[in-house]
Amino acid sequence: MIHTAKRWAHAAWLILSLAPAGCASSPLLQTPHKFLRLEGHEQEYDYRATSADGIVLAGRVLDYDKSLGGGVSFWVDAIKLRLQATGGYALLKEESIQTTRGLQGKQLRFGHDEKRGAYQYWVTVFVSGNKVVVLECGGPESKLGAHEAAIMQALASASP
Repeated sequence: MIHTAKRWAHAAWLILSLAPAGCASSPLLQTPHKFLRLEGHEQEYDYRATSADGIVLAGRVLDYDKSLGGGVSFWVDAIKLRLQATGGYALLKEESIQTTRGLQGKQLRFGHDEKRGAYQYWVTVFVSGNKVVVLECGGPESKLGAHEAAIMQALASASP
């Protein structure tokens, strides 16, 4: 009986410790429906989340000196060159995107075939003042489409 109570207490602790992470919003963006916000990656990313079926959403905010130039078009070109030249990714789509706060950006959607199937990698870039916001999303193409509306809603909530 005591062993069962300990297991229930441990399960309750685990659920409660995960609940705030999955329901909370990041200062960078709101966590999409059916995603769990991950913590402990702060050195690599300012934000990370995953769906149960393996779609990953991540974001980082980079500081730069805007007096040197480097608007959205510069960052978009740099990302395209890097991913196409060294990553073997094919650009599938490029479109303008806007947050609910009016911040203008660009979204690039890349495809990459692997033995296990087709994968997509989306990169969304916003420049605001001295900050570059880079939001990344990726996973199997067959699963990413089911999350597209929730991901796009989360991206629209981005705020550097």
